[in-house]
Amino acid sequence: MHVANDTFNYLAVLFSIIVGLAATELLQGLRDLLVARQRVVLYWPAVTRVATLLLILAQTWWAIFGLRGHLDWTFGMYAVVLLQIVLLYLVTSLALPSVLPEGEIDMRALYFAHASAFYLLLVAAAAASIAKDAVIDGRLPDPGNLLFHAGFIVVALAAAASRRDWVHKGATLVIFASFIAVLSVLCELVSPRWKPVFGISPLKRQSDASLQAPLCGAP
Repeated sequence: MHVANDTFNYLAVLFSIIVGLAATELLQGLRDLLVARQRVVLYWPAVTRVATLLLILAQTWWAIFGLRGHLDWTFGMYAVVLLQIVLLYLVTSLALPSVLPEGEIDMRALYFAHASAFYLLLVAAAAASIAKDAVIDGRLPDPGNLLFHAGFIVVALAAAASRRDWVHKGATLVIFASFIAVLSVLCELVSPRWKPVFGISPLKRQSDASLQAPLCGAP
């Protein structure tokens, strides 16, 4: 077990650095907007998706810790986790605009300038999350978790394909609300009795360290 933990600790360094850089990207963007707030024309979907990404990053870091129980790390396992985290970093790089020294900052215009690329990268990150469970655990996520991934991908693809304002407002709200709801159940923020609704047995707890990540797996 000591060797296995040493292996995970070694691999987790790069994972943690990239997640930390992604969080820094978002927080720095929020800080810049706050400083330049008198020039900012707010667009609430842009702010909401930043909140969603911060939750995703926090949960992803937590899920990485759940992988510590795996004993037989291979390059393929390492690569699929790294792929998901790199994709999340690229998503965060498009979430907030670069603040110009002068002039009005129209968050709506900047939001739509990168909307398609943002949501397509989000789809890729969700697909990588499914692949991660398949490669590491040899199975797909639990039924409820897999259904969430599928719904997440459908909504993100709809947003990537559309330039309509109401589509993006709806997609932003649906993704944020559904992520909060599923995260509340999978990460035990609410009563474990809700787990069967998502196809997850309440008995899957500390008895098997390898199951801790799927219980709070990254959507």
